[in-house]
Amino acid sequence: MKNDHREVRVRRCACLLVFLMVSAAVAGTWVSDNAGLHHLTVVGIGVSPSNPGIIYVQTRSLGVYKTVNGGQTWSKTATFNADKGPGFDHLLHQGPAVHPTDPNTVWVASSGQVYKTTNGGASWFLSSTGTTLSGNCNGVQGVVVDPNDPNHLFAGTIISGCEGGVFESTNGGANWVNIAGSLAGGGVGNDAWPIALDASDVNRLYCGSPHNSVYRSINGGHTWINSPPVTGDASSYEAVVNPLFPNKIWASAAGGTWLSTDYGATWTRQTQLFNSMVIAAIRFAPSNPQIAYAIAGNAIWRSFDNGATWTAGPALLGGARAVEIDPTDPDVVYVGTWGLGMCKSIDGGQTFAEINAGLPLTTLFYGLQAFAVGDVRYCILSGDVIYRRLPGQTDWECYSMSPGDFVRIDRYHPNRWYSTALQGGLWRSLDFGLTWQEIYPETGPTEVFGFWPDPRTCDRIWIGDSDGNKVLRSDNGGDTWTLAGTIPATPNGFTVLSDLTGDPFDPNVVLVAAWPTYTSNKQYGYVWRSADGGQTWTHVRDGMFYGDWRIGDGDWYISNDAMHQRINVYCNYRVNLDHHTFGNGSYQCRMRLINSYNNDPVNWVGFSVRLSDVDSNWGSSGWLVFMRRNGEVALWNQTDKTVLSSVAVADPTQWTTIRLDAWGSQFELFVNDASIGTYTDPNHRWDGPGYFGLVTCKTESDYDDVSIIAETNYTDDFGVSVQYPASMGRWFATDVHNPGVFALSTQGGGVWRTADHGVTWQRITDTAGEGKVNYRPMISRGHSGNIYVCRGSGNMWYVDNFHSRGAVKQQLGQTLSYSSLAVTEDPLNPQRLFAAVYAQGILVYEAGDIIGELAPPIPVRMDFDQDGDVDQVDFGRMQACLTGAGALQMDPLCDRTPLDNDDDTDADDLGIFRDCMSGPGLEPEPACGCPTP
Repeated sequence: MKNDHREVRVRRCACLLVFLMVSAAVAGTWVSDNAGLHHLTVVGIGVSPSNPGIIYVQTRSLGVYKTVNGGQTWSKTATFNADKGPGFDHLLHQGPAVHPTDPNTVWVASSGQVYKTTNGGASWFLSSTGTTLSGNCNGVQGVVVDPNDPNHLFAGTIISGCEGGVFESTNGGANWVNIAGSLAGGGVGNDAWPIALDASDVNRLYCGSPHNSVYRSINGGHTWINSPPVTGDASSYEAVVNPLFPNKIWASAAGGTWLSTDYGATWTRQTQLFNSMVIAAIRFAPSNPQIAYAIAGNAIWRSFDNGATWTAGPALLGGARAVEIDPTDPDVVYVGTWGLGMCKSIDGGQTFAEINAGLPLTTLFYGLQAFAVGDVRYCILSGDVIYRRLPGQTDWECYSMSPGDFVRIDRYHPNRWYSTALQGGLWRSLDFGLTWQEIYPETGPTEVFGFWPDPRTCDRIWIGDSDGNKVLRSDNGGDTWTLAGTIPATPNGFTVLSDLTGDPFDPNVVLVAAWPTYTSNKQYGYVWRSADGGQTWTHVRDGMFYGDWRIGDGDWYISNDAMHQRINVYCNYRVNLDHHTFGNGSYQCRMRLINSYNNDPVNWVGFSVRLSDVDSNWGSSGWLVFMRRNGEVALWNQTDKTVLSSVAVADPTQWTTIRLDAWGSQFELFVNDASIGTYTDPNHRWDGPGYFGLVTCKTESDYDDVSIIAETNYTDDFGVSVQYPASMGRWFATDVHNPGVFALSTQGGGVWRTADHGVTWQRITDTAGEGKVNYRPMISRGHSGNIYVCRGSGNMWYVDNFHSRGAVKQQLGQTLSYSSLAVTEDPLNPQRLFAAVYAQGILVYEAGDIIGELAPPIPVRMDFDQDGDVDQVDFGRMQACLTGAGALQMDPLCDRTPLDNDDDTDADDLGIFRDCMSGPGLEPEPACGCPTP
């Protein structure tokens, strides 16, 4: 598969940095190394329509700042709500709403509530009466002001697990009314932001949704119609009304811009330019709506023809997050970034300069990765900004930008780096991360879920493509790709493939980590393994469980409008899931009927399955599935109180298996593995695979054996409690010194190790580690078999060293307040570790007390005696293997001597060998092991 490289990206820093002091390292502790690093995320911008020099910006967690001179200087407004930022961060822009004629009146959404100032930010007061929902849920994400009546406001919400929707205020925010909540009533559910208002007719409202693209309302937001540009589950982070032609509505969805010319009724895709990029914002210039700006793929795009065509502008370090335009000058553009604060352009978005004087540039940033290449140190901060520190320097310098938050370095070519990007694809740098090219895919968007350059085979790299679960290999450093195989299809949306690794000692072995989309579908997680280079795959999961399954004694009472019964349970089984594979065996409880609805034994419920939402919050769904004593499987609709009978009839004297697979608002019912039908759940308000249930039962006597093979992660009035198994595979680490050894981190299930190339796995964390999050593991190249991982929860995180091949644990340094996504070691000094930590920046550990056996160098190709050098002993092997030009080399002891990849060992090979001689005891350059292309 030939690759046409799509784009070259260059990142440079535009402004000087604020330098900080470097702390001295202390033995046995993690020490900050943040000199020269700075960071600020701006999530929203509010430009005053009546005075463009007055601008308010909302930071992610440091409050609201204000300028009165177009960004030359900034000052802090009065502290409110402990300087908290937006309640939810997964939508990309939440801006202060400025009064259309009074620049001193501003509304801001913070931590799910509305705050207001009437004195230009000198003081703020809570202005959110009526927006708090049952369960103390506060989910307001942003405020929209009616330009015709500034006392008329709308607010949209983002809430998980609570009912939200659209709120309206007619008195400037003094109080609010929830005008559109649930989907059942023609509302927007709990996701209703961003909201766009048609200034020519305020009854026309539009809102983007992270799940259902776009909704529209023609009655002032009281009822809504889902009118998505893209069918299915597609996210839209922007919906905007064209100010020149209000019938034209622009929306972002599925990596593109979409236009409706009939007030949102129908949609047409406008451009493929943005490919799979997330479009974070679209803005039309108020003074000249022919000009529009958009944020896509961290770059600024501009249109001169009312959004019909777009031209790419510069990509900003830190990544663009929010954009607004001066209401009087379309060439003046303000951009808030993920990492470098505020930027301003005065030439229509062609160039940008930082405008951060007075803004709180801080080291309380999100460190993503820190590493060293030789004597040069690098780190990546949130916003994917790369900093560098050269030898002899005390301060970091802003250097470049990575496509993603994690890079891997090619051992044979240290200048060659690889990374995946948020907008898709695999990217490669040939100049130490300064510029990047996309090298996969050939065309179109795709998500690369894992990538792994082989540290023992030059130019070999494996990648996984989520589009079709493909696994591909390149033997020329990513220039071209060969399809190795496809992982078998999994149930609808139930499995996420999360990482991939190859085997440096066996080129036929490839491992892929997987986890279920939601915890209620845990039987589809764990590891996929191929032993034939990706052609066929085995689902490895035996033994990868922990915890136990408890079914308690006592009375289980099941009651609803259609049936009333009490069942007495005689069982107290405690099943050790460490030795259990789902699908094998049965765990039976004796159930005895005490009473039933109208004492009618025909309508006795053999067993019912409670369905849960996608977040595993137990509660009644729209349906209840049960089996009557006569073997009839029925569905009871809890919304309209009707029973759907004769869905299936099974032999009541035989075991009957009832299974539910669900996604979105649909679920499919299986009886004895035969699909009975697909049904809509009228109460289901969540998207994605939401419930899974499996029971087997028979109803031949007053005492009925029920085999429960259902999975839940809650305890409810059915008395069933199942703890998490270690099924949520996250990331791999590969041992380059010990054949067959890999490590796997899981979400809440500990860290696992295999020593037989992935065939069987053993947990290396103790039971005290159950329930903790385990981030990206690393197997040391400097200490043989050492496994490092940051693990923990809340404000208690540890970097552990499972040395002696996983047998003994050593905690490295003090407890950390926040997590480190990745721990790396200095290739020149394996006693030095780097950690990039949330809210703490870059930490260094160089205490010299790391326990473990020092590892020998990785042999290069011509190190025939594998002693770590290329010397006279190896030269003797070359001499003994010389055949001369054109003579086939047949000696198995000489299989590695044809260094130029032909069939003989001649003078050409001897010349390659001489260039790589290092001398006794000296490690050769790794690239000398590379075959000639």
